[in-house]
Amino acid sequence: MSRMLALELNDTGLRVGAEPAIAGLEPSPGWAAFEPHDHEIRVGRAAAERIRVNPRLAHRRIWGELDLTPLPRPFPRGLSTADLAYAHLRAVWESAERAPGGAESEIEGRLLVAPGSFTVEQLGLVLGIAESLGSPFTGVVDSAVAAASTLASGPSLVLDLELGRAVATRLEVAERRLVRHRVRSRQGAGWDDLTDGWARAVSRAFVTSTRFDPLHTARSDQELYLELPGWIEALTELDSTEAVMRGGDREHRIALSRTVLVSAAEPIYARIVELVRSLAEAGESVRLLVTDRVRRAPGLLASLVEAGVPEPALLPPTAALDGALRWSANIHAPGEASPRWVTELPLAGTVPIAETSSAGTMA
Repeated sequence: MSRMLALELNDTGLRVGAEPAIAGLEPSPGWAAFEPHDHEIRVGRAAAERIRVNPRLAHRRIWGELDLTPLPRPFPRGLSTADLAYAHLRAVWESAERAPGGAESEIEGRLLVAPGSFTVEQLGLVLGIAESLGSPFTGVVDSAVAAASTLASGPSLVLDLELGRAVATRLEVAERRLVRHRVRSRQGAGWDDLTDGWARAVSRAFVTSTRFDPLHTARSDQELYLELPGWIEALTELDSTEAVMRGGDREHRIALSRTVLVSAAEPIYARIVELVRSLAEAGESVRLLVTDRVRRAPGLLASLVEAGVPEPALLPPTAALDGALRWSANIHAPGEASPRWVTELPLAGTVPIAETSSAGTMA
């Protein structure tokens, strides 16, 4: 039995999808930490455990800032974000192979599902990294197009968050096909920006209630960033949750409210709303589709609605992977010198058939 793989290149968490499916795969965030004592590079969730302990030897945006420029000291001479990305992609593929059923069949092809915010040069680097790993991609598809192809039936806007930016993609319909029309991104409005603001807000809440400052030491700073995702997830549904941290030999507890996180994020939410509005013409009816990364930001959906954006439709977490695998016949091109760069796909509900007229190539 052969298997088609797809990799979603969003640095909040690289995801692997497969047909037939592989069980137990978790998203791997685009973080890396260099360990000077053994000269090893930790990536993904392993890096998350060290990224605040020695931030000068950590990189939180290896994919969004992907290039060949050597990193500054104290990183080793000549090490670049491309080297860190190489280590990360290798770890992601190895994790897929170790997952139950991951190594039980031949690989028919690998599809890269990439956001429109990536430059052609960056995508070329990604393709080169995959080639050097012996796991070349056989097709590339825009992630917003792939995700929307599972749900959209007309003109749409897709809103997503990366670590360092928010990305909005305008999609039009032509001849029963969903076509990428425009892509705009906003730096300083990504998941990392939100997380840093929330961490400062939570630290202030602890200081106010207990006089304990989680940001005072590297150890408690790291613990705060490890605990924060759980509190954020809870506050997408609840008005308040208990936040607990240990400082020295004491345990500190506070009631953390959603209001604290929403207030801290308001300036960034305003940038995201402005980004969405920049792609929506006044008075038109266009559907807003948002990813699970947008849903996970407490209060962001409400901010969009309050700003006059129509009620957003939520895309499933695996929508981009599902769309790529569903339309793999339109994307996968084995044996071609350069992978297809697909920016349009049939609308949801269309019967999948192999077509080649929609594809461009990566130079």
